[in-house]
Amino acid sequence: MNIKPTICFLLIATLSACAEYKYQPSFSEFSVTYPSKPESKAMAFTGNDGVDAEAIHTEYITRYTVLKAEFMPIVDSTLLDTQSDAQIRKQMLEYARHNGLKVSHATVERKRGIRIGVLRGTKLLGKDKVPMTYLNKTYFGRKSMLIVYTGAPSDLYPNDITDNFLKSVRWNAE
Repeated sequence: MNIKPTICFLLIATLSACAEYKYQPSFSEFSVTYPSKPESKAMAFTGNDGVDAEAIHTEYITRYTVLKAEFMPIVDSTLLDTQSDAQIRKQMLEYARHNGLKVSHATVERKRGIRIGVLRGTKLLGKDKVPMTYLNKTYFGRKSMLIVYTGAPSDLYPNDITDNFLKSVRWNAE
């Protein structure tokens, strides 16, 4: 009996199951990398301009970590230029309330020519009311927006998985 091919097959199968997965819809100048292939689905949304569009929602959820990304096309990027940082913070706070987060802060940063809204908050989940910490970053690009969302039990946040996901965001500027 030759055990080596079996061990080799199991090792390859395990490594491929744990392979990182870069996700970037064709319309987006943003990409993110998940620990492995996320679930994805199309979703409808209405933009601030009142125009209905389709976005892509991706997520990777384990027992202790939530990683999500939503990619949305921008039809008219000049609308983003008319929004002040205060308006963006207000929208982020509305998003937090809508999702049941108790917010500790909402800010707007500027990096490499784009604005990034940052929202951090907590939420009690489940019958045991486990405190969860969430961080949301919204990237306002030229032709798309990316919202990345990480979460974990507060005593485990941040962790390597959430940090690596947030650091994986890439903007392919034109």
